Amino acid sequence: MTENNEQTSFDDLTNFTLSKELITRLDEDFCRASGVVLLGSSPQEVSDIVSLGMIDLSDDQAVFEVERIVSRKIRRVQLNMFELEAALGFGFGDESADEGSVMTLDVGKGRLALAHDNEIEFTPDQSTAKMVCDALSQAVRLRASDIHIEVYASDIDLRFRIDGILAQQSTPFSKANIKKVCSYLRVLSDLDITERKAAQDGRISTVYADQSGDVRQIDMRICVLPGPHGPDVVLRILDEDRINISLDKLGLDDASYKTLKEIIKQPGGLVIVAGPTASGKTTTLYSAMREINSDANKILTVEDPIEYEIPKVNQKQVSMHMSFADYSRAFMRQNPDMLMIGEVRDEETASAALRAAQMGHLVFTTLHARDVPSALARLLVLCSDRSLAVSGLAGILSQRLVRRICPKCVEPYEPDPEMLARIASLPEDISHVRGKGCSACNNTGYKGQTGVFELLKFNGQLRSIVLRGDAIDLESVSGFRPMLGDAVEKLRAGVTTIEEILRTVPLPDWA
Repeated sequence: MTENNEQTSFDDLTNFTLSKELITRLDEDFCRASGVVLLGSSPQEVSDIVSLGMIDLSDDQAVFEVERIVSRKIRRVQLNMFELEAALGFGFGDESADEGSVMTLDVGKGRLALAHDNEIEFTPDQSTAKMVCDALSQAVRLRASDIHIEVYASDIDLRFRIDGILAQQSTPFSKANIKKVCSYLRVLSDLDITERKAAQDGRISTVYADQSGDVRQIDMRICVLPGPHGPDVVLRILDEDRINISLDKLGLDDASYKTLKEIIKQPGGLVIVAGPTASGKTTTLYSAMREINSDANKILTVEDPIEYEIPKVNQKQVSMHMSFADYSRAFMRQNPDMLMIGEVRDEETASAALRAAQMGHLVFTTLHARDVPSALARLLVLCSDRSLAVSGLAGILSQRLVRRICPKCVEPYEPDPEMLARIASLPEDISHVRGKGCSACNNTGYKGQTGVFELLKFNGQLRSIVLRGDAIDLESVSGFRPMLGDAVEKLRAGVTTIEEILRTVPLPDWA
């Protein structure tokens, strides 16, 4: 970046006047290759500084070339792909118009445009904007949940997390261009492009055109982490199509689905969804909220961060001024019917959530815990008042995600006997199937995910046991089925494989 502040100011204007005469001062091929366009009403009205709309604000070479052509200093203006295409279409289009005709370009109203047919290319000298746009488009097309850009001493890795598994991708990112790639991603997410020593979090707004021509909004949450060889970048793809799942489509068996519906339709109580990171907890919480959301209910949530916006739900973001506990206490003065506290992390938040449940509010939250017993034990550690913990608790749902066998290439097979032996209680009459690998599943044998669950509904008898400090014998609890049992039923039904179960599901001692 040049050191002249006037030359590098980033405008935040609502519109610019466009002139065909000014735009065509630059060659069209150069504009499209560099992702730039001249903004202004006419060359005669340009002062010492001309505004240059740019996709990549860090492209000093393009700025140098434009300065040479127009003999003016450049003020860089951030445009997205929609805005750039609109400006270039006006300037170089075939419409019959006077040479001096002008139009107005609205800036900041569009989003980064992604498309299903954007393929990662290795063309020399392609723009930073194209490389990034192609990579993000391919990630969405392949149903990735996360994009990992990792900088090492001698190379750059691009990996997509697809159905919970990281997969290496071929990429044009290199040591020569990674700084521009990271700067461009920072610009898109309104981060400080000069910051090199601290972690940064932001959000990128995009629209994606799928194969059928439908266009939908997809946001991406970005985390940039400095490292010895350059920044590592992780983008979480927030695609509402992937989380907009009804409660009956999560993968619950009929009995668990019926029990969970009974729990969430109670007038009050704390419902805990437990599991590690990326086990589908947020999807389950959102599905439950949609199930009970109506004009007659007021729902308040506190999240860190807010990943998806739910219509007619009052969602709040944790900040340096308001913590989970702060919001949980303040919610009581907002006359809610139902609360969602994104995560119980400390004793203060746990107590606030339980008191709200005890007062007759339905409260959802999550815990990072291995299974139902671990979640209960963690809650009792966080809440020293055992009577408060058990009186407010309505149920605990523990879950994992397993990959589904691709239906396009399913075939019978015999798993490794050593794998089968790891589950001593595994029935012998199961006919095992797997995905052979095809174009539909990107040759992985799997496509999509489903949940495996264990659900414990609290009642008076269980509360008495916990109050006495006795251990709960889950095998004797009516209606409770361990997560492994749910996983085995999905194995029997040909939904997943033994390899997936052993990779994902915690095995109890009796297994």
